Amino acid sequence: MSLFFRRALVTRAAKYPYFVNRNPRGALPVYSDWKLNRTKYIVEIKNIEGDATALKADLQATLFPDEERASRLKVDVVRGSQIKLTGLAGHYRDEVFEWLIARGF
Repeated sequence: MSLFFRRALVTRAAKYPYFVNRNPRGALPVYSDWKLNRTKYIVEIKNIEGDATALKADLQATLFPDEERASRLKVDVVRGSQIKLTGLAGHYRDEVFEWLIARGF
């Protein structure tokens, strides 16, 4: 059994009501994009299984817990399997990526 497959089996047993599947290359599906003539920065999390609204609540509560920018963070569930983060005054794709890794995804 490959190491990647064993890791996938272990992470499925996480204690969260949601699961973020890795893409076929084994990477977390966290993407960033610019919209509206490069004035709006968006971070997307895709391939969510389970309760995406619970993931949304966890992101809002714990991603930037002691910072003022958390009040500007807007998190939307899209099609039940994607989350878009907007309203951030910077590039926070890496913070979201590390946040997911810290939770065992």
